[in-house]
Amino acid sequence: MRKAADRLGRDYYIPAGRETPLVIPADDPPLFSPVFDRQIPPEEEGSEPSGTYRYIPAKKGRLPTLPCQPGSMARNRYKLVGLGVLALLALLIWGGIQIATPAEEYQLVTKWGLYSPVSSQVTATYAIAADGAGNVYVANASNERIEKFTSDGTFVKAWGGEQTYRKGVLVTWGTGNGQFSLPLGIAVDNAGDVYVADTNNNRVQKFDSNGTFITTWGSEGSGDGQFMRPTGITVDSAGNVYVVDYSTCLVQKFTSTGSFIKAWGGRGYIDGTFQKPKDIAADKFGNVYVTDTGHRLIQKFKYDGTFVTKWGLKANWELDDVEYDERWGLPPDTVDKAAGMTATPLTIAVDNTGNVYVTDDFGWVQKFTSTGSLITKWDVHASSLSGFGSGLAVDNLGNVYVVRMGEPWLQKYALATPTA
Repeated sequence: MRKAADRLGRDYYIPAGRETPLVIPADDPPLFSPVFDRQIPPEEEGSEPSGTYRYIPAKKGRLPTLPCQPGSMARNRYKLVGLGVLALLALLIWGGIQIATPAEEYQLVTKWGLYSPVSSQVTATYAIAADGAGNVYVANASNERIEKFTSDGTFVKAWGGEQTYRKGVLVTWGTGNGQFSLPLGIAVDNAGDVYVADTNNNRVQKFDSNGTFITTWGSEGSGDGQFMRPTGITVDSAGNVYVVDYSTCLVQKFTSTGSFIKAWGGRGYIDGTFQKPKDIAADKFGNVYVTDTGHRLIQKFKYDGTFVTKWGLKANWELDDVEYDERWGLPPDTVDKAAGMTATPLTIAVDNTGNVYVTDDFGWVQKFTSTGSLITKWDVHASSLSGFGSGLAVDNLGNVYVVRMGEPWLQKYALATPTA
């Protein structure tokens, strides 16, 4: 592989058999090799390249440069710069290039919560949601309750079932109204009402913003309005409720009072079917997104269940759905490099402009356009210890909240202010 650099010190790589440089963007990193502990460019998968690789922020187009052999840059610096400038000017005049721009960057604003099985703190949380007033709701699956915070982490209140001891720890658990058994999904509608996917009780519970019980629906089963393991829940702009079931692989749509409207999905290997769907999010533009963990995909639908598109790792439906290694990924020919997805998607959220946010089991938060183009990604490992992204929410201001399963805090991120 040949290497060239521009006058700003950015590296470009020219694979064998190509005369044009391969621009590897910073927001689309290649696969990670656990064997050699190095990053491998996508076109060199399976090889063992040596040297240090730097990645260029290039969201659109390619920056022109000339190929050269490693080590020749010092001899040809001025020649390369002069020719590169001329080529750049020519392309700009012809309108055939877009200058690369740096990817968006998110920075940690604050985090809160300390490990405490019986206090108002975050423990092994599985889901979070934000309302229009800036409050953050946490479905605390370890404590079997819902916890409410302000956007800066001030505890407001909590509600759940009766207190009982589980393995020597005082927790809340129950089957009655307002009680929970492993709540794995939570959503808030425009009126501030809170919906909880009460997973082990196979039902949905609805509360007002103060935790007052309003109604519930669902029972164990595979029929309309029944659940086998509801794990994700969302509300659309009209107030309809969507619930994704991990075991039946169905998405069910209800009115805000629990009346069944329709269902779609099921287990399968074609567009619109799922394998282990985990989470769901609805935007205000008529779209619903599902994290299909078994296929390692994001699938997009209209409010009525019509399939729109998909993106992620499972780009080829014709491949046998074997039990592959959940940690290190699929074979290269199934990887959708353009989408930037390099792991299993877990939880999902949308912002007011229609952008889609996804956590994965490598500890990344990835931000996409509504059509699946990668905008940016950041690693929540840099702000905490271990584990992977679990709960995810975006508020009306675009702040992103992440809770990582098994860790004792909730993290808040904001878009970094560009520097001059």
